[in-house]
Amino acid sequence: MRSDDPQANNLFSRLISYTPRVSEGEKSRTALEDYYTEALAWCLRNSNEFRQAFFVLVQKNLADQTKSKLPVVGNNSPAIHTQLSFDSESDDEDEDEDEEPSSSQRRFDLVIRSENDDDFVVVIEDKVRWKFTDGQIPAYLKELKTGAFKNVHTRILIVLSPTGRKPNSTDDVIPIIPLKWSEIQKTLEDVSQQSEQTNLSVAQTICGQFGEFLKKKGLAPMNLTKIEVNKSFKDGIRFAYQIQQIFLQIRENTELKDVLSNKVHLKHYENDGCLWFSMSNKKGRPGFTLYFKMWSKSGILVNEKVMLCEAGWINRPKNPQSLFDKQKFADKNLVFREWENKTGFSIEGQFTPDYDGNADKIREWFEEAIALTMALLENRPIK
Repeated sequence: MRSDDPQANNLFSRLISYTPRVSEGEKSRTALEDYYTEALAWCLRNSNEFRQAFFVLVQKNLADQTKSKLPVVGNNSPAIHTQLSFDSESDDEDEDEDEEPSSSQRRFDLVIRSENDDDFVVVIEDKVRWKFTDGQIPAYLKELKTGAFKNVHTRILIVLSPTGRKPNSTDDVIPIIPLKWSEIQKTLEDVSQQSEQTNLSVAQTICGQFGEFLKKKGLAPMNLTKIEVNKSFKDGIRFAYQIQQIFLQIRENTELKDVLSNKVHLKHYENDGCLWFSMSNKKGRPGFTLYFKMWSKSGILVNEKVMLCEAGWINRPKNPQSLFDKQKFADKNLVFREWENKTGFSIEGQFTPDYDGNADKIREWFEEAIALTMALLENRPIK
């Protein structure tokens, strides 16, 4: 890293380049996620200010599900563990019914437990790029109910991800709290700006650096301007900038970082008033482009926008349409179209009113489209 780089003084930015992309032998886990987990654990262990702010955030979300309160106020020294292993029954569907279920090791990413008593335990499972796998959340809930923490008074499972989506669960014993990384980023940032009159502690300063790091990685809160019909085209400039930022966030936190360029291009076609935002592939990489398209007529914005993810075939399946469940993905606003020349295809989605002003929903659509596109390109099963 050059000394004049804006991140030159940021500890996390300097160390991230030495983090392997994928942990050996574990396709569903990344060393990158472990890096984020350890950084979060350090901040929770060493900054009283951040730890209390984090508990307040958790309690606020907990109140939406139960009247129970997290008994953490005044508890300044909880035990904080990372990569805590436990045995879980295999959920292999191919296993013979007559055989004894095999045991496999799973790990809680981060565990916060009251010291020397059974008051509370907070388990945090975080994702930066990968989705929660089938059977993962049920295994964690089962461990919390029947494993080493079964006698703890208050047990909570936090699922931390870029989108903050709550996994489907019918469990009514263990509260599941979905948190976004952007909420963590904002809390870290607030903690690092608390003391205006006095000097910040070292821990607060490092919390601020982690917050700055998360922001650079596209995991900070983001507002999106609503584009109303009949607004002047120039009013869409801020919206255009924000779409670019969403594309950059998506690139930063998907497997496409090595495929996509870090440049977002904007083109305006006067003949039909079409405005294109695009992020395309790096030179020498397979064709892969993200698009956002909107229209105007006579300089006035119209309510017609489309989200696109396009790619050129690497190894075209014999019948790519057969891989695509139209109804299943239509429900997700994902439509598959193969190009007439059969050299590539696109995944398209309509920009319906519920996307307007919702940066998280737009980002989630593109991430779904990217995952689907990658599966098609690699001829993998589509989930």
